[in-house]
Amino acid sequence: MWLMILLLAPFLLIFLYFFVALIICYKWDTPKRNYVMAKKLPGPKTLPIIGLALDIALLKPHDIFDFVAGLLDRWKPLVTFRNIGYFCCITTNPDHVEEILKSTKYISKGLEYFPIIPWLRTGLLTSKGEKWVARRKMLTPTFHFEILEQYLPIINQNALDLCDKLTSHVFSEINLITHISRLTLNVIVETAMGTKLHGQEGEEYIKAVTKACAMVMKRAQDPTLFNDYFFYFSWSGYQTRKCLKTLHQFTENVIKERRAEYRKKKQNLTENSEGRKRKAFLDFLIEFSEQDPDLMNDLDIREEVDTFMFEGHDTTAMSLCWTLFLLASHQEIQDKVVSEIEDIFGPQECKDIRKEHLKKMEYLEKVLKESLRLYPSVPYISRWLEQDLVLGEYTIPAQSNIGIMSYLMHRSPELYPDPEKFDPERFSKENSAGRHPFAYIPFSAGPRNCIGQRFAMMEEKVILTQLLRKFRFEAVSSPDQVKCIPYVVLRPLNSELMVRITPRRNAE
Repeated sequence: MWLMILLLAPFLLIFLYFFVALIICYKWDTPKRNYVMAKKLPGPKTLPIIGLALDIALLKPHDIFDFVAGLLDRWKPLVTFRNIGYFCCITTNPDHVEEILKSTKYISKGLEYFPIIPWLRTGLLTSKGEKWVARRKMLTPTFHFEILEQYLPIINQNALDLCDKLTSHVFSEINLITHISRLTLNVIVETAMGTKLHGQEGEEYIKAVTKACAMVMKRAQDPTLFNDYFFYFSWSGYQTRKCLKTLHQFTENVIKERRAEYRKKKQNLTENSEGRKRKAFLDFLIEFSEQDPDLMNDLDIREEVDTFMFEGHDTTAMSLCWTLFLLASHQEIQDKVVSEIEDIFGPQECKDIRKEHLKKMEYLEKVLKESLRLYPSVPYISRWLEQDLVLGEYTIPAQSNIGIMSYLMHRSPELYPDPEKFDPERFSKENSAGRHPFAYIPFSAGPRNCIGQRFAMMEEKVILTQLLRKFRFEAVSSPDQVKCIPYVVLRPLNSELMVRITPRRNAE
C-alpha cells in the first residue's frame, strides 16, 4: 500500500500542481461573448481553459514551427484556439498583418512578452498606451542617423578586436554564436551605457544576460511557469531573480556614475579619435531627466537602457550569425560580397568604415535582407487586443491574443517562389516591385516597428565587412540540417552554428 502511494506520489503532485494552476489561471478566463464569437473562427476543438497549452508545452522546441504550420495548413488563413484561459489567433496572411501592424489601435504587446517584464519593466518594448506614445516620441530623435554615425568607431574597433582573436582559430571550426554574441554585447554596452565590460564584473554581467535570456525563453513556453506565483517559488524563478539582481545592479551603478559626471561637467561628453563629441544612449536619457525630473527618474532610465541592451544584443548577434552561416554555405555569394568590399576599399585595410562606405554596400544589404527573410531575428510578433479586430470575413474579439508568425510567412511559396533558396536578388528593385509591403517584416512594421533597425543594419554591415575582409567562412553543415527554435529570438538548437575559417590571401 505504502509502496503504491510512493510510486503514485509524483503523479499526484503533478496533477495537483496543474489543478491549482488552472484555478489561478481561471481569473483570466475570457468573457462569454468571446466564446460565441470564437465559434465562428477557424481552429481546432480544445480542452476547456487550458486549450492547446499542454500540447505546446509537450512539444520539443524545434517542432513548434511545424506544429503551427500544420494548424495553418488545415485552417487557413488563420487559426484560433484556447490557451490557458484566453483565445489565441495566429496568422501569416500579409493582408491580416497589415491590418494588425499599421493601426495605432492594436499596439499593446501580446502575452508572450509577459516573461520579459521583470527584466525590462515597461520600457519601450513592453509599454503601452500613453506611456508608449510619450517614450517613442522622446526616444526617436536619439536614433537619427547623424547620432548613430558617431558610434561607427566603436563598432569598427570591436570588429577589429574580434578579427585579432579569430586569427588564433584559423583552419579550425568555431561556433559563431560564442564569438559574435560577445562582440555585439560589447558594442551595445559601450554605445548604450558609455562603458566597457572588463574584469570580473563584466564576466558576471555577460553570464547574467545569457542566463536571463534563456529563462525568458523557458518561461514563455512552459505554462506552469507563466503564473507569477508558481514562477516565483520555482527553481527557474530563483535563478532569474539572481540574474536580474546582477543586471539591474550593473545598470544602476552606471546610471549613478554617469549622472554624477553629468552634473559635474554640466553634460557628459566623450571625445573620439577625431575630436568630435560622442554621447552614449544613456547620456541622452540623463539629459532628458535633468531637464525635466518628472519626465524620467532613475528607474525609468534603467528600464530603457535594459530594453536597448536586450533588443540590441541578441537580435543583432543572431542576425550576424545566420548571415555568416548562409554565406559559408554559399561560397559564390560570399565571393560577390567580398568583391563589392574590394571595389569600395581597394587593396588597403578598411579600419575606418564610414557612412559613405555603408551607402555603397548595396549587394551586402540585399544579402542581409535575404538572411533576415529566412531567419528573422524575432520570428513571432503578437498583440493583445483591447478592442475587436476585423480581418476580412473574421472578427477577432477583444481580450484575445493575435500572433504573426513571420518566420512562416517569409517562407510562404505564395509570397516567395522557391522560398527555401538563399537568393539575395529577391531584394533587387526589380524583384521587390509589386511585393506586398507587409509580406516582409524582420523589424516589425507600422507605428510600433523596431526603433533600432538602422543601428542594427549599420552595425551588421561594419562587422561583416571586417570579418569577410580577413577570413573565408566555410560551412560544416548545410542550412537544412540546422533546426531552429522560435523563442524570443530565433536560435539554432543547442545554440551552435559551426563554421570553418581560413585567412584570405590579401589579409594582413
